[in-house]
Amino acid sequence: METPADPVGRIIDDLIGYLENLKEDGVTEIELSRELTERPMLMTSSPSDAQSPAGPVVPETRIPVAANDSAVNVKAALAGIASQIAVCTKCVLHKTRTKTVPGQGHSQPEILFVGEGPGADEDLQGLAFVGRAGQLLTRLIIRMGYRREDVFIANVVKCRPPDNRKPLPDEMEACLPFLKAQVAALKPKVIVTLGATALEGLIPAQGKIFITRLRGKWLTYENIPLMPTFHPSYLLRNPPAMWDVWNDMLEVLKLLGRTPPPKKSG
Repeated sequence: METPADPVGRIIDDLIGYLENLKEDGVTEIELSRELTERPMLMTSSPSDAQSPAGPVVPETRIPVAANDSAVNVKAALAGIASQIAVCTKCVLHKTRTKTVPGQGHSQPEILFVGEGPGADEDLQGLAFVGRAGQLLTRLIIRMGYRREDVFIANVVKCRPPDNRKPLPDEMEACLPFLKAQVAALKPKVIVTLGATALEGLIPAQGKIFITRLRGKWLTYENIPLMPTFHPSYLLRNPPAMWDVWNDMLEVLKLLGRTPPPKKSG
């Protein structure tokens, strides 16, 4: 289905997709909190706003939160966050994006993988980690004993930086509330940051972050264990570093009380 050009149409498509997923899961009713039903509707700017000397009116971001930990409420919160991302214009990245990439996966994951930002394939499809680096991440997830749909995969910024450059500080700052809201809704048991930028996004440091020094060392974000490791795109350029990443993932599995499945022979 072609994505509508107008923000409201995109939100409607997102909500339809979300409801279809619930229907497939056997959910026929959704309980809404009183706070949600009384929340004012998101207003978008009109053509007259765009022509105003002061510029377009940017709606206040009100990020939904899950009323409780049930899968239905978490999915509703994630859908609300994705809808806010779809109409976000807080930084210049919205001017060149094809699709926003909120992230996708299980609503109650053991592991949340966080990358830097969407690439060309992700920008076209609106899905996180679907290019070459994403294929490598998928292989890693399967080797750990999971499927992609068992984990959640997201990025620090939800729109593609031009030419796949590193997101600028103001772009990361504008987008981080969305990622933080996703973490709060998902409540993963472990966060795995992929590359220095993802780590910098969740745990800002004074000065430059050297992922070669920090990878494999446990940190915490909002009382959630966090494991920094290399980005899959780095592994495409440096295949031997895969052993370092695998050792990091073994530590993640150990914390979760899991062991990797035996390798298939042949």
